[in-house]
Amino acid sequence: MRLKTPRRHDREQPVEYGPDGYDRHGFNRAGLHRDTQDRYGPDGRDQDGEPRASRLPLLRWH
Repeated sequence: MRLKTPRRHDREQPVEYGPDGYDRHGFNRAGLHRDTQDRYGPDGRDQDGEPRASRLPLLRWH
């Protein structure tokens, strides 16, 4: 007997921009935030909601 797993509906909804040119999260079409004029908003997340990458030092092979 096979267990059924629920299907994931991960369809992305189209981004809607208001008359000021910014979406509901405060980003414009170029991906810059209204308040910070950076790719990351005041909460440190980008347009997709991903947090700013931590700046870990690169590991080198010796």
